[in-house]
Amino acid sequence: GHRAIAAGLAIDVPVLVCAATASGPAERWHDALDSTDSVLSVEHILAGAPRLGPDVTVVQVAGGVHDLVLSPEPARTAFLDAVHSWLTERLPERAA
Repeated sequence: GHRAIAAGLAIDVPVLVCAATASGPAERWHDALDSTDSVLSVEHILAGAPRLGPDVTVVQVAGGVHDLVLSPEPARTAFLDAVHSWLTERLPERAA
């Protein structure tokens, strides 16, 4: 898991890393629960992303939560648009 990422994984295919723009506090319930990643540290995600491989794209989603597809609008649509754009750019023959 985290130790392997810290050591570097050398994934040899394009990787898309998506994360919220902010981490929530370490409290079970807080006012920013619906607009932050309250499970993982966004800082740690961003720090580990370049260690995944030589071709990593990082996208941050404003207002996103830990599971970005469950984020409230407009963050959910921003996430889905980012994934679609990345797939269209990286795998154009398969995205059509």
